[in-house]
Amino acid sequence: MLRLFLLLIGFSLPGFAEDPALGDFRRMRERVLNGSTLEWPPPQELLKQYRNSSLTQRMRILRNWASLVPASEEPTLLVRGNQEELNEFLNLFPVEVLQSLDRLGVLIVRVPAGFSRSGYQETIQKKLPGIIVDVDFQISPSRPIASVNAETQSPYRLAQMDNLLQELNETLGLPRRRIRVAVLDSGCGPHNDLKPLRQSTDENGHGTHVAGILAATQNNGIGIDGISSSVDLRCYSVLNRDGTGTLSALVGAISLAELERNQILLMSLGTRERSRLLHEVLDAMGDHIILIAASGNEATSEPVLPASHPLVIGVGSTSRGGKLSSFSNTGRNLDVSTIGENVESLAIDGGTRTMSGTSMAAPMMAGILVEILTRVPNLPRPADILEALHRAVRIRIRNDPDPGARRLNSTHFKDELLKIQRARQGPPPLMEP
Repeated sequence: MLRLFLLLIGFSLPGFAEDPALGDFRRMRERVLNGSTLEWPPPQELLKQYRNSSLTQRMRILRNWASLVPASEEPTLLVRGNQEELNEFLNLFPVEVLQSLDRLGVLIVRVPAGFSRSGYQETIQKKLPGIIVDVDFQISPSRPIASVNAETQSPYRLAQMDNLLQELNETLGLPRRRIRVAVLDSGCGPHNDLKPLRQSTDENGHGTHVAGILAATQNNGIGIDGISSSVDLRCYSVLNRDGTGTLSALVGAISLAELERNQILLMSLGTRERSRLLHEVLDAMGDHIILIAASGNEATSEPVLPASHPLVIGVGSTSRGGKLSSFSNTGRNLDVSTIGENVESLAIDGGTRTMSGTSMAAPMMAGILVEILTRVPNLPRPADILEALHRAVRIRIRNDPDPGARRLNSTHFKDELLKIQRARQGPPPLMEP
């Protein structure tokens, strides 16, 4: 909870001397974190560690703190339960409901006066043990890294989509439907090469780059050619100008994207927080919506949500030669990988830029999936897509010099998906080549 003296930064009060370590912490926060409004003051244990550290260590402590504490200065909590549990919760104490996400059974509430955030959370969980309470912690993008080398290509050429589309046209026929894809990121555009059905202005640039890889208009002489021309694109803002967001922003965007009947949710963002609430929200979405997330760029196997969730397709990055990128997360975060190095896409200044990261690989995977789904006779269930993907990866691994990369073979994926559909529905009416 913000203290009154936060409003008095830069002033001295007679009779009061600021702890030198606290003052230095405040000044370093302004310098290193660009005036972040993270909860103030910091915990005493953190301040003690800061006081006994070198300058380099102090900067690291600041950045680690920024990644762990709630991103919003608003003392908010997210509460999830069934209707009876939520009614009981609302009757415990007078509380201001900031947002009600009825389809997910989630309330976003302001912590009442007289409670600390942690104290209120403990009180709720003690009185209502069946309810889920989570702090509004920070969500970050799968931050792109510097280009690996100078050579760049557009996503369409990079993924050799012309060969795949020719094969799909010969085996499945021309596209018969469009696929609704929600990009949950920092928004997208405006950019002359993007035509989203739902616009959310991007002040950071990450979401525009991601959306461009997926769905930039093809063959118009502007920008780049996106992976798919069969996407009905909708953009939702989770991340702000600084590239950070909150759990409430992500859960709210997921709820709205479902309400607007999107068929694929693309999330090039994540958190290492072990959030039961976010896990359950993804559970609720994954049985009827295809979920795709970047695996992350920290070269770790530590679980990152959403990518590590069993109903989410976690996408890692490879080089054009097929080697798993050195930065790409692994373990439960990685279901499949595709090209994510040196990918040219759209920039918020109206031009293009080249970036590398699993954030660039995830829309590649989404675009390939769209081009298959737009042609199959019947849309498969998300569970069937996951099963086909895992089967295709296992086939590829047998002869892959880098089996840990879990590279995608689009033909294997398409074939395995059709096998699953035949087993469920009988032979689909494939068009003759």
